Amino acid sequence: MATFEMDCVVVKIMDTETFPSGFSKRNIVVKTEERFPQDILVEFLKDNAKMVEPLKEGMRIKLSFDLRGREYNGRYFVSVAGWKVVNLDAVEETQDAAIASEPVSSVLPTEIDIEDDENLPF
Repeated sequence: MATFEMDCVVVKIMDTETFPSGFSKRNIVVKTEERFPQDILVEFLKDNAKMVEPLKEGMRIKLSFDLRGREYNGRYFVSVAGWKVVNLDAVEETQDAAIASEPVSSVLPTEIDIEDDENLPF
């Protein structure tokens, strides 16, 4: 089965639905980050529904998902089944903090020998 990824923003988080059979799912709506943004309903099925708990509306995420299709009474339906979520806001904050805390001496060489032309790569 092909898997897909997209960067998006959480628009709405719905309550967990539990069915008499014991099956449960939780839906969220995300807005794609592209020229013409789309609102997309994403299902998190069974144990994957727990991934929705830390999400908040307005949060930027990287969503990994599968497309699922089925036929019912001559009509065809497609659903988006999420299976992995990465909080992009937290990743960017961590990267910014790492860059800010890195000492300048580790980024720049300690000595620069302008006179030595033999070590130039060109």
